[in-house]
Amino acid sequence: MKSFQIYKKSGYLLVEVLVAIVIVGFFFALAVPVIEEENAKRELFISAQTLTHAIRSAQIDAKSDIYQIEDVSKPLRSSLVAFHCEARDDGRVYWYTVQGNKLGHRRGYLSDKITSTGRINLLFDKTGITPKGDSYEIILQTKDKRHAIKVTVALYTGRTRTEILN
Repeated sequence: MKSFQIYKKSGYLLVEVLVAIVIVGFFFALAVPVIEEENAKRELFISAQTLTHAIRSAQIDAKSDIYQIEDVSKPLRSSLVAFHCEARDDGRVYWYTVQGNKLGHRRGYLSDKITSTGRINLLFDKTGITPKGDSYEIILQTKDKRHAIKVTVALYTGRTRTEILN
């Protein structure tokens, strides 16, 4: 009787390595769009949060800088802080505050991956928001317009609300 010796291979064949690379590449190709989609949603959410915090900061500035004394004979009056947010010509969303006739120290841009439709123009005094503003909501969206969040400011309370549109 002849004994058969079983051949033991030591390592992988080139075909097995290539199959493993193809499988890993396939899963990677599936994962990249999902990751990019989640990053776009995260950028949009962070931009909406930045905007709501900036609005709240403008309210706090108006409440904390309570009085201006221009003339002793005139009664004390509360200071006003204006908050503006709009898209620039280059598409970037810019927000800033104005106190009196000076540009406030709070200003900035949202992410360059975010655009907006509409604008916000608010006017705050010591008691909160005044009805002299002309625009109370803005829609922030990703550049590809697949996701959007609406930021609305309540007229009399000044509270902000974010609503996911799509």
